[in-house]
Amino acid sequence: MGERLLLRVEEVAELLSLGRSKTYELIASGVLPAVRLGRCVRVPADALHRWLEAQCEHDSSHPERHREQPSAVVRLRSQRPHG
Repeated sequence: MGERLLLRVEEVAELLSLGRSKTYELIASGVLPAVRLGRCVRVPADALHRWLEAQCEHDSSHPERHREQPSAVVRLRSQRPHG
């Protein structure tokens, strides 16, 4: 099995170039998708991919806010399983 299904909050924070607290804040507010397994919080990798794509699509519909894609987006896209 190649790519893991669930990511720890710390891993997501690193991929998004955010702090751990900000990542938890996004999860708590419902902005970032997550699942709870007992006391553990995990972010499904495929949900993170979809969320990032939606953010990129939203940004591209506002040219005045166009920015270069963060390297985390590029890394996540390159980690996708091919098939």
